[in-house]
Amino acid sequence: MTLEEIRKDIDKTDNEIKRLFTDRMRLSEEVVKVKAKNGGDIYKPEREAELIERLSKDVSDDIKDEYVSFIKHILVLSRKYQYGRITELSDTGMTEARSLAESILPGHDRIRIMLGSKEKKADPLKVLSVIAVYGEKVSSVSYDEKKGTLEIELTADILRRDTMILLFHLSKENDGFRIVESYTA
Repeated sequence: MTLEEIRKDIDKTDNEIKRLFTDRMRLSEEVVKVKAKNGGDIYKPEREAELIERLSKDVSDDIKDEYVSFIKHILVLSRKYQYGRITELSDTGMTEARSLAESILPGHDRIRIMLGSKEKKADPLKVLSVIAVYGEKVSSVSYDEKKGTLEIELTADILRRDTMILLFHLSKENDGFRIVESYTA
């Protein structure tokens, strides 16, 4: 095969991935509608661990790590979408997101948050990957392994909808979540 032929096959594969991804997000929409109506957590770590295990068990070892990362990223994107939609579909979701935002003073562009506890340590890589999906800028990160806490400073516009949804998302998936302070740089 020539490089041009390989690239044509990659383009076909990418189009198929796009179709499957949009199908998956459409199904995420259906899931969040049910959860908005009946209640239920968006993040189900046990289900996600089971899904990753099931899907990756027959993947070749030489690409298994990359495949697991791919699946984890899809799951983060799905949860991001669902957290955003739950705030639109559920009064409770929007109330929780707004109450987090109200603890930040207007005009402030820096937000310091704390996550984790001795009982349930924060996972820095997981938290940072969630923040990255929202496109927020991280100014500083400090992890206290003994306490299991993670402190992150974000440079963010709290009036931006995605910033409110990010804080809501992090508060739902991390023990000990709190906004430490907000200020202007």
